[in-house]
Amino acid sequence: MELFHGPTLSFKDFGARTMARLMDGYLAEEGQRLTILVATSGDTGSAVADGFAGLDNLRVVLLYPKGMVSDVQERQLTAARPGLRSLRVRGTFDDCQRIVKEAFVDPKLSGLPLSSANSINIGRLLPQQLYYIWAAAQLSRLRPNADAPVISVPSGNLGNLTAGMLAASAGLPVSRFLAAHNANDYFPRYLSKEASPFDFGGTVATISNAMDVGAPSNFERLHAMFGSDLPRQAWGVGIDDEATRRRMLTTFEEDDYIACPHTSVGLEAVERYRASTGDESPALILATAHPAKFPGIVREILGQHPPGSTRLDGLLELPSKVEELSPGHNALRDLLLAWD
Repeated sequence: MELFHGPTLSFKDFGARTMARLMDGYLAEEGQRLTILVATSGDTGSAVADGFAGLDNLRVVLLYPKGMVSDVQERQLTAARPGLRSLRVRGTFDDCQRIVKEAFVDPKLSGLPLSSANSINIGRLLPQQLYYIWAAAQLSRLRPNADAPVISVPSGNLGNLTAGMLAASAGLPVSRFLAAHNANDYFPRYLSKEASPFDFGGTVATISNAMDVGAPSNFERLHAMFGSDLPRQAWGVGIDDEATRRRMLTTFEEDDYIACPHTSVGLEAVERYRASTGDESPALILATAHPAKFPGIVREILGQHPPGSTRLDGLLELPSKVEELSPGHNALRDLLLAWD
């Protein structure tokens, strides 16, 4: 299921743009304005920046880890847009996420109207249920007698997986969810009882960088909603970079299809799940990002350029504007208090 045909070529366009317009409409009715704080490991920030930019009642402060996003992603994150401040943090995504969470509970910022557009905000996840439901309807139409599918979700902060599991709770027919992680594999280790609840590790840099999350914030939500039933509903696996590269190449050679590294993690997860369980249920794989966002990796592995995108070209033509930020909470606090 290709979810990357939005303005920033990421599945996150769907939830971010829907959420932005609902929020702006509500704020207009109430005569209010909000500042959105968003931490990103690559794709969330550009989707939020593009979805929220230029809306009358919203402005965005975007934090991303220095040196841990692709060149194309950084150009998207720093493209100058009205009402946006892009902050390049000297740290990891987990540092960015921690700073944002600290700002929401800081008494010195209590007078500022703040909100979030990360998947920690349930408003981002509710619209995302719809593409799961749409895909299940298409599968049912194409294969009326097929078993309920397994759904492979390339996963980092676990927001997309949470949206799918919320849809399943509302009646979506799913055999099982596959939590397809890269080397940042806390959740698969938790599901297999190799890790305790909230015993997170540090972030590991990978070629599927939008999933480089050591401490996924939506684990708390999943743990609260599903508890001990989580391992029955979700099966997890960690895919390292070498296996991701092999899967990208195999998919290209066998199917003439160029998958981005994140989607390739989802494809590899299906193969490993079937080998491990013998379950041959139909598999739905979420393709979360356009390969054009990762031209260096695609050229290195496949020996050719990825297909182009006029939408991406348009974004990359915008001038860049970015500020450096230390990973301490005080730096963000000072910036917010000084912003007119």
